Amino acid sequence: MMSVLVWSSLFLSAALILLSSRKKKSGNGNQPPGPPGWPIIGNILYLGTVPHQDFYKLRSNYGPVLWLKLGSINTMCIDNLIENIEEDTSAVQTRGELGEVDLSQYLFFVAFNLLGKLTLSRDLLDSQSKEGQEFVAAMKKVVEWTGKPNLADFLPFLKRLDPQGIKRNLMRDMGCSLKIMSGFVKERVEEQCNREKTNKDFLDGLLEYEGDGKEGPDRISDQNVKITILEMFFAGSETTSSTIEGAIAELLRNPEFM
Repeated sequence: MMSVLVWSSLFLSAALILLSSRKKKSGNGNQPPGPPGWPIIGNILYLGTVPHQDFYKLRSNYGPVLWLKLGSINTMCIDNLIENIEEDTSAVQTRGELGEVDLSQYLFFVAFNLLGKLTLSRDLLDSQSKEGQEFVAAMKKVVEWTGKPNLADFLPFLKRLDPQGIKRNLMRDMGCSLKIMSGFVKERVEEQCNREKTNKDFLDGLLEYEGDGKEGPDRISDQNVKITILEMFFAGSETTSSTIEGAIAELLRNPEFM
């Protein structure tokens, strides 16, 4: 009698799990394609010791937008970087050229947009966001100007003349970046006044900071908030993309480690 009850409970549990998974699947018709998963563990078994290779294999079957269920966590993987690189390579080859692409540019955009999500909760590469595209362009120019050799650094008497126009162009693009950032901060302050935000980011933390007035200010000024956010982009975009670019170069030189 006891064994019958045990097997009956196991059968009912399995049936309920299968029914609930089918209901979730049918209830979301816009869900991206993905491999079928097992009850409870989902698609965890699809990922081995080299997940990036497994993702690439799954991409060839299901496309660049992939839906995975890792245990109780639903994950949507978007492989826009590889798709964009392939599109640009095909376009270059169509023009009769070698088919080379500037990988450093793609990596910079990936790192930059990741910082945008973490600090501002914004997709700065969204084609519908005019401010985002202008901010990316201005910040990229600032990085280029700061990394360009300046003759005035070696001949100090030329600093006032600025013969290469580096300082002038740097101040222009920095001012543009700061102006756009001011708009982002102002928009966030207005949002906080109108409604309470549940998922908070780095900008929210800066705006809501409250000190004791002993070891620091009671709050961070708006100017310092904007400067801090800009410093996050300066410190994390170019360095991150350069590091990844170097790692990819070493992997291409030593493919046995991929």
